[in-house]
Order: sequence, then structure tokens, then C-alpha cells
Amino acid sequence: MKLINGADVSEEDVHQFLVNYPVFVPALWPYENTIFSKLSLANQHTVDFAHARTNTPGATWHLIEIERPQGALFTKAGNPTAKLSHAMRQLQDWYSWFIEERDFVFRRFPHQSFMRKAGLWKPELWLVMGRRASVADSDRRLLQRLNEGHVIIKTFDWLLDHAAWPACDRSAPLRCCNFVNGRIAVISQMKMNLSFSLSSKGV
Repeated sequence: MKLINGADVSEEDVHQFLVNYPVFVPALWPYENTIFSKLSLANQHTVDFAHARTNTPGATWHLIEIERPQGALFTKAGNPTAKLSHAMRQLQDWYSWFIEERDFVFRRFPHQSFMRKAGLWKPELWLVMGRRASVADSDRRLLQRLNEGHVIIKTFDWLLDHAAWPACDRSAPLRCCNFVNGRIAVISQMKMNLSFSLSSKGV
């Protein structure tokens, strides 16, 4: 993916690429093969990408933050960078909101009937940031500790590695959607035979 090699690529550039090619979003068996772009958490937070997943304890929402590919994870001294620390705090804010506002999730999120039937489990938080080459061997133990619990941190190289075999239903299109005023609107959809269509004009 040439985009992630650009020196001045912005987060929005990456976001729009992932909207158009949702196979690259780090989704894990999204319910109804649907991923949501910029899902609002009661106008308090906006999640870059989100999707629900069937899970034994209940419906599990994956909340995904996308940072710039050039963003370093660790300083030369082996400490988390200010950007990584900020992103981690943002993820924790999402987690706290989700736990405190479960009633809102049941009433106002997509897939309400699915959640009522399956119940609701704690969310999983994903952060995609930086490149694999920027993570020194000495930083990997700290990265492993940061990945414990409900937070998962991956580099853009990991996205490229896993895009060829995404965890989704390959018999149906993988859809990227908006969810506004209680309605799901398809932005793009992509089947694994690489046929692809956009609902937006001029794209």
C-alpha cells in the first residue's frame, strides 16, 4: 500500500482509503459483514471504525483508532511517545464511556435486535499506528504488555500482512457504512474476488 509510505500522509487520507477498501480495516468477523466509519458515541467521542461481533459472553463491539503511519510508538529511550500515550488515553475514554453508557448502546447503536438477543459484552479497543521497522527489539516487551487486556496495538505492516485473508464472511460483500439518525447507509462494499463498488458519486 503506497499510501502508508508517504511522508506527509494524514490520518484522514488513511481513513478515507480504509473506507473505500474496508478489507484493510482490522475487523474480526464483523456482524452482518458491516463496519462503521466515524461512529458517534453520543456526540462525546467519535470512533474511527467500529463493528460488532458475535461472542459467547454477548455482542462485542470493536472500537478502532487509526493514527498516522509515520507516528512513532516509542522514544529512543524506550518510553511510549506522547502520541501513543494520547491515543491510549483516548481508547480508555471510549472504554469508560461504553461501560457507563450501556443503556445508550442498547437503545441507540446499530444492531439493536442482535444485542437484545445476545446481550452485551465489554468492548475491545484497537489502535493502528506506526510501522513495524520503527519498533526496536527492546521495545517489543513493553508493546506486548500494552497489548494485554482489552487493548490491541498493531502497526500498518500488520494490516498489510492480514489483508489477504481477512476474518469476515467471504461469501458476501464486506460493507463500510455510516450510522446517522438510526439509519445504516452503505458507503462502500468489497467482495474478496476484488470486485468493488462505491455508492458515492465521483469516486
